[in-house]
Amino acid sequence: MLVSAHLRGGGNLTDIRTTSISAGISHMCDVRLRGRGDTPEPRTELVIQTGFNSTPALKWALDNRIPYIIMEGPLFRDMCTSQDNSTFTFNGMQAGGTRPTKIPEEPRPHPEILLCKAHGSTIILGQKPNDHSLRGHDHTQWIKEMMDEYPDAELRHNPIVVPPGSQPPIAEALLGCYRTISYTSTAAVDSVFAGCKTICKHPASEAYDHGNREEWAHRLSWYNFTHEELQTHDIASFIMSGYSQAWEDAREGRQETPRAKVEKDPMIARYIAEFS
Repeated sequence: MLVSAHLRGGGNLTDIRTTSISAGISHMCDVRLRGRGDTPEPRTELVIQTGFNSTPALKWALDNRIPYIIMEGPLFRDMCTSQDNSTFTFNGMQAGGTRPTKIPEEPRPHPEILLCKAHGSTIILGQKPNDHSLRGHDHTQWIKEMMDEYPDAELRHNPIVVPPGSQPPIAEALLGCYRTISYTSTAAVDSVFAGCKTICKHPASEAYDHGNREEWAHRLSWYNFTHEELQTHDIASFIMSGYSQAWEDAREGRQETPRAKVEKDPMIARYIAEFS
């Protein structure tokens, strides 16, 4: 199988994620590293890149109904940093795509699952207004609607839209929290582990289906790997066990389509003007 892995260049974290999984998959496939703006070779059967940006590689994969893998940041932020862990999804981002469904029984590290709370505050988990995981929806308007629906809720901002230190870390914020409301925020994962009632409004959220928290945490632990693990044959084999389903989904057109690049400054300015 020919795999086309696309790098942004400059040796940044995006490239580390792509090169790590590429090294693992190279144990079983012919992996070609290419530039972010390059188009895959015609006989390519899998495309890999970090982030859900609209690129020539992803456009080619969608036009030709070829599976792709999107690499993203870690799921367990209290256990690792974004510098040394990553997660993956076929044919989409977060839970909007597909991953291997046959999860090994072998336990992997994940945060402690705390007891469910009976009372406390309600927090609306805000996101960066131009985040790709929002899939183009008007996040400022959505937050206004959630504030109307939950009038006693407080709004927690994504750290990128507020000054450093202006709000407590997510773990601290969740200590007295009973319920969180989110769209696709990764902070919803923290919320589930913290014992909060976690309401996710989009099915692509990593915390959307967390009914059995033990099973959910174990499953997520098999989607979150260090970069060293990604380079191994065993982890790459597990990841590629999802390829057959990804191929079938691609041939049937069941793939998420990335949005074109949008101007973030006006979107963030509108958000800040509304909620500052």
